[in-house]
Amino acid sequence: MVVPLRRVAGGVVPARLSFILRAIPLSMLGRRGDPDAEAFIRESLKSVEPAVRGAAITALARLKGAAAADDLAPFFNSDDPDQVRAVREAAAGWPTEIVTAKLI
Repeated sequence: MVVPLRRVAGGVVPARLSFILRAIPLSMLGRRGDPDAEAFIRESLKSVEPAVRGAAITALARLKGAAAADDLAPFFNSDDPDQVRAVREAAAGWPTEIVTAKLI
């Protein structure tokens, strides 16, 4: 059996695990609130991996709060229920005016 590999910083890992190596740091960066991580988090919103996008949604919402509404609005209408749930959970703490103007 051939295992597809993907090159990542520090070596090569099986491709099916590479998204985990990106999703976990996103979660940590979001909890830390590090503004220097914003570019990395925003780029991760474009990932082909749903787990990475979900982690990026949560991280950006933690980092920027309601200011992330414009960036997260497209995910509110996603076909992926996990992404919709991540945006809803983030928006739960936002002012009603922002939720209705940006997400509904």
